[in-house]
Amino acid sequence: MNRKMNVAVIGMAVVLGMGIVRAFEKPSADYVAAMKGINTANQSIRAHVTAKDYAGLEADAATLKPFAETTAKYWNDKKVEDAMKMSADFAKAVADLGTAAKAKNDDGIAAAQKGIGGSCMGCHTAHRTPRGADGTYEIK
Repeated sequence: MNRKMNVAVIGMAVVLGMGIVRAFEKPSADYVAAMKGINTANQSIRAHVTAKDYAGLEADAATLKPFAETTAKYWNDKKVEDAMKMSADFAKAVADLGTAAKAKNDDGIAAAQKGIGGSCMGCHTAHRTPRGADGTYEIK
């Protein structure tokens, strides 16, 4: 009986261990490139908001659009509901930024910028591990 219990405990540990190993994964190269592009564009947005450079903000929105598509595809393929919603919210905020910049609507730009930042922060909090020793992040 003791032997059966040991086998069962070991089996459970292996199954749980596999789940933990699978819980964190390196993101795809496309996803990493999108995240880096989003970070760069966010820095550009801040500078363009300060300068009231509406053409620059329109360009930032155009730059962000394919990154929003990559992010949405990544999470939709994984079927992670909250991340799918945050990706959709991000894409909407990007579109809103372009529209507001074209109209030179400072309030709309501020709302879009807040939407972009909120989507990023929410997803990072829920789905990104702390930076690893190699300087990279993993997906939880």
